[in-house]
Amino acid sequence: MANYCLKGIKYGVSHCQALAGHQLRQRALFAYRGAKGSSAIFIQGALTNVNRAVETGEFLRFLAKQVPACHYFMVEPPPGISMAAAIDWRVIFPDHAAASALALALWSAYEAFIKPLHESDANPSAGLIVQIKNEQGAIDQFLVGKEITDKEILLHRVKESVRILFPKKNARGPHLEIEETRSSDFWVEII
Repeated sequence: MANYCLKGIKYGVSHCQALAGHQLRQRALFAYRGAKGSSAIFIQGALTNVNRAVETGEFLRFLAKQVPACHYFMVEPPPGISMAAAIDWRVIFPDHAAASALALALWSAYEAFIKPLHESDANPSAGLIVQIKNEQGAIDQFLVGKEITDKEILLHRVKESVRILFPKKNARGPHLEIEETRSSDFWVEII
């Protein structure tokens, strides 16, 4: 779940109360899923220090062209809510096989959007935060462009993280995760 900074009031309910309600629904969903087994596989992240050189929607559409089987979402708060998200995109996998394809697409996106910023000295600190997290709270997070600067290392890291965090024996289809993300007030699907 993304961390948010919320300000102001909407419809007479504080944003903190609105977020608390969203977090409560998420916890209930996690408890339900925990009783049923592991949830769908997803990777989420953010573009860092790219200023306005790269837009999240453009980045996700680039990934979607390469791996159309996944579901792509970006953070988009409801009207009237101001927020800064630590996580601004999410990709839900249909199965374990999509992990390798998405890792390749992430590397291609890094080369297309982030690496040119490094090479032109426009922003040498630009990067791509990638977070792989399961419902039990186990997480792998890394920064492509700083910690990971090699394609093969990225492919291995994503594959191994998905293997460890989402064992195939517990995996279920992505339907519940997709529906929860779609019904959230904070995520919009990129088609």
